[in-house]
Amino acid sequence: MQVKREKADVQQTIDNLIKAIEDKENFIKVAQSRLLERTQRLGCENCHDKPMIGLVRCIMLFIIRIGRAVGLYEDMILNY
Repeated sequence: MQVKREKADVQQTIDNLIKAIEDKENFIKVAQSRLLERTQRLGCENCHDKPMIGLVRCIMLFIIRIGRAVGLYEDMILNY
């Protein structure tokens, strides 16, 4: 009985991780699009201002968090 409960808990955690990733996907797509636009402006010098630094930081933090989530997921899989 306890094993079934633990397995259900692990599955719920996995489902929550997948949902969290999906919830952030659109936000990251917008941030990446804005960053791409800022780095490929025709007739304009590329800038490295606060908004661009914020976009880069946001994307990097998301990538780090996804990496951690994937690591947790892999640990759960290996332990069961």
